[in-house]
Amino acid sequence: MDNVAVFEIDPLDEQKLGKIINKGIEHGVFFVIDEFHSYPYSKYKSLRFLILAGRNRGCGWIGITQFTSLVPKSVIGNANLSFLFSIHEKNAIEYLVRTYEISREEILSLEGHEFYISEYEKVIRDKEGKAKKFILSI
Repeated sequence: MDNVAVFEIDPLDEQKLGKIINKGIEHGVFFVIDEFHSYPYSKYKSLRFLILAGRNRGCGWIGITQFTSLVPKSVIGNANLSFLFSIHEKNAIEYLVRTYEISREEILSLEGHEFYISEYEKVIRDKEGKAKKFILSI
């Protein structure tokens, strides 16, 4: 892949993370942050800047986590799109129900590689008002 750089960063290494984010913002980079919940968003100024103002600088980002309940609502509210996959952990389901316009039954109905897409905090629905399922094809 051309123009791809991969960095392994200790989530507690604020200086290294800040340096990479600031350099990326200078060049309009798209960031993918795995285990997003591990990075102390409220503490790291560069990460907050990327999430809150990055798009104004030509940057985008994807935060990947299995622990949605550990992601601050201010981050979710600032994300254009969220992809909600199957999950069965009780606290996570309750968090999704509180955060997104989705029911417990809808979350539990997801199978395999099915997922919902949420625009900000609103799950995309069909004409009948049912949450629209998408399928990840690998």
